[in-house]
Amino acid sequence: MKRHTANNQKKKHQIDAIEVTSDCLTSRAGLAPCVAYMNQIGIFTKLERYFGSLRKSKKGCR
Repeated sequence: MKRHTANNQKKKHQIDAIEVTSDCLTSRAGLAPCVAYMNQIGIFTKLERYFGSLRKSKKGCR
């Protein structure tokens, strides 16, 4: 089994495509790849522009 080192943890993965699969995932299992994809395409800054004023607290925002 490969050990986690500082070099392994610094690797960034890039999403090339999102495709249909027959694999079953739990409702939260697909959340991390979706968030990574949305970060990559920059949608959060666009959503922040339109909906940022609706937020009551900054908890959870970077």
